[in-house]
Amino acid sequence: MDIKTLSTILGHVSCVTTLNTYSHVTDEMRQRAAVKIDQGIAKAEIKPQEENPKERTMTTFQARKRWSRKAS
Repeated sequence: MDIKTLSTILGHVSCVTTLNTYSHVTDEMRQRAAVKIDQGIAKAEIKPQEENPKERTMTTFQARKRWSRKAS
């Protein structure tokens, strides 16, 4: 069941109330998440930097002239 439906059935005005009341995070859950993050980072491919990176130049920007009405 999605959280919005559950929140409505329980009579909560907001899903946040339902989540804050009925959800929790255990130490085991944190540890599992940390392991998954570490494994994901370890699998990440690091691209080598170029020896001579191309210079980045700023583009030129010209502001538009302000539009003004001519007085009638």
